[in-house]
Amino acid sequence: MSALLIKEQTLKVYRKQMDDIHYGEIVAGDTEGWWRVLLADVRHDDTVVLTVRNTSTGEMGELRGNALDYRDVAA
Repeated sequence: MSALLIKEQTLKVYRKQMDDIHYGEIVAGDTEGWWRVLLADVRHDDTVVLTVRNTSTGEMGELRGNALDYRDVAA
């Protein structure tokens, strides 16, 4: 387990299945950065689409994956 520092808080990093990620959680991006989840949508074909905002830049984006895929989450 590793740690992440955001706004003077040290958060623990762990793995979570994409279909279990919810609004407000902080997740690792596909290539870099940490993103706060604004909307989590599980589609009928088990695709998960997370609408996210970068915690450093404020940039909006989407992270996609299979419902059973794992992603790093900070808490």
